[in-house]
Amino acid sequence: MSEKNEQVLAALSEYLFEDNFTDMCEKFALEHCDVFDPDSDENKLEYKPIYDKFCQTFESKIEGFITKNDIPLEDFYTAIQEDHENESGVTEVLMALQEFDVFVSMMKEMAN
Repeated sequence: MSEKNEQVLAALSEYLFEDNFTDMCEKFALEHCDVFDPDSDENKLEYKPIYDKFCQTFESKIEGFITKNDIPLEDFYTAIQEDHENESGVTEVLMALQEFDVFVSMMKEMAN
């Protein structure tokens, strides 16, 4: 992996696990978890708009990270692609946060 990609991924990893990012995820979950039924295996229609809102919030945070760190978008995508190919971990976190089933599970846990 190139040094530039390692730097991008290290900064992203640090950002994803910073208190303000994890606090944002937790705050969002607490604000919306009452809609989710932890005792049901069914994915209700009400879940999708909440998931879409979470994705928008998440994407805006990632865009903010890219802008704040002055990372060219192409460099960001290259680093993510290389990380994904090497199965290094940061990409796995990003992908998990964007998976509907993972999101629903997270929300159901918060509803408990």
